[in-house]
Amino acid sequence: MITLTIGSDGSGSYEDENGVESLTATSQEQLRSLLLGRAAARARQEGQPLRVAAKDTSGLTHLLITPSGSISLAKAEEPTPEPTPQSAPVNQTPTVHAPATPAQPVAAPASAPQPMPAPTQVNQPAQAMATPASQQPMPQGMLVYQPAPAQQAPQVMPDQVNQPTFQGVPANYAPQQALAPQNAPSFQMGTAPAPVSRPRPDSFLAQSSAGGPKPTGWRAVAGRLGLKVQASQAQCQQWEDERTVSQHWPGPRTIAVLNGKGGAGKTPTSILLASNFARLGSGSVVAADGNVTRGTLGWRTEQGPHNATILDMVPQTEVLMDPSARNGDVAAYTHHQTIDQFDVLRSNPLLLSTEQKLTPEELDGIQQVLTRYYRMIIWDTGNDEGDSLWLRIVSHADQIVIATTTRTDHAEAGRLLLQGLSSRDERSAALAANAVVVISQADREEPPATSLVDGFAGIAREVVTIPYDRAMREQWLRSDKLAPATRAAWLHAAAAVARGL
Repeated sequence: MITLTIGSDGSGSYEDENGVESLTATSQEQLRSLLLGRAAARARQEGQPLRVAAKDTSGLTHLLITPSGSISLAKAEEPTPEPTPQSAPVNQTPTVHAPATPAQPVAAPASAPQPMPAPTQVNQPAQAMATPASQQPMPQGMLVYQPAPAQQAPQVMPDQVNQPTFQGVPANYAPQQALAPQNAPSFQMGTAPAPVSRPRPDSFLAQSSAGGPKPTGWRAVAGRLGLKVQASQAQCQQWEDERTVSQHWPGPRTIAVLNGKGGAGKTPTSILLASNFARLGSGSVVAADGNVTRGTLGWRTEQGPHNATILDMVPQTEVLMDPSARNGDVAAYTHHQTIDQFDVLRSNPLLLSTEQKLTPEELDGIQQVLTRYYRMIIWDTGNDEGDSLWLRIVSHADQIVIATTTRTDHAEAGRLLLQGLSSRDERSAALAANAVVVISQADREEPPATSLVDGFAGIAREVVTIPYDRAMREQWLRSDKLAPATRAAWLHAAAAVARGL
């Protein structure tokens, strides 16, 4: 069987009995067409349909490519059904032989009571009837009743008045007196029946539904050919994550991204969480730099048409909170990300921390402004867990995210931070219990973070791993530059955060 593969990094390969050949293209669609063309050429060469296993990030799909180039889903081998014993015929119609001459009825005197006529055969077509198991088969021919000679009317009891008698009739055909019904309902005069309740519809309006995930990749190719293809498990997970992240909540939400070690991935985590919430939730998301010791949030994001920083907003908080302030006024201090759709309130990394130190009260004013103009605020924090500004950001947080890499010193710093919050006070303990841990693979050669995941699983609500991606090292961090697998992992991390809001 031939295997066509498109990797998460955009690379492709064509594998057959001769080995594996790597292919490249400018886009995944072009690469997919190139691989299908190679398989169609092989089918034309062999002159017979070719079974192909197509793999991409959406899963595994089996295709059948004919020499003419048409593509269809390969049908699985169906098991041969086991033979079943032949059932006996049911309700067979008996063969009925009628006599040559029908019997003629004899009239009885009008004054005598008319007894039930005796049965005789008549030459009529037989009707197919099912014989009950508890009775003997019907006699051949149809049964009619011939009147008997007039006889003296028998003496009857009072309860048998006006009741016909049946003499000469087999017991099987003589009618029986009806018995009184058991548990029959009582109908008394003057008692009205209880009203019957009828189901009432809740509404004639149809319930809204978001439908379901649409197939992508090889499955989408099969769908465009008119084939019914279901989405893969990965596609269903992505669709569910997108629905979770796109939800809105009553009131603003504040998220603090924490770790006491520098270089643990706090800034990339803040950027890519904000990107997912903004793109899927129609904007109104801001990432703010709470690291006054040369925070790099401004360096790794797009700069707007001005150079304003968080220091410029501090003296304008009362103006921005005035009822006459307009929604667009805050744009003079934030930097909009044209690709990822969120805003950035950056610090000034060129200044010393002593020159841009904020007081807790000034940060409270900034927080009030941000919660008025945005539905979600994501704080990128510093490394000093004892700093008054760091503590004030945590006090405003509705949820915390521990960012770490696969390096053990970064992970240990995150573990100690959660442990410290758990023992600080009741609110901090609740934040720690509801925390999400995001573990990014630091280098391509790093082993899987299985042990770190198991360690954090017992002290945090959810743990999400991010694969290595060289695009994460670029100065301007953009979601559209990431590999598909990396984008899916960050979407899953954002969904984990959303489930705690």
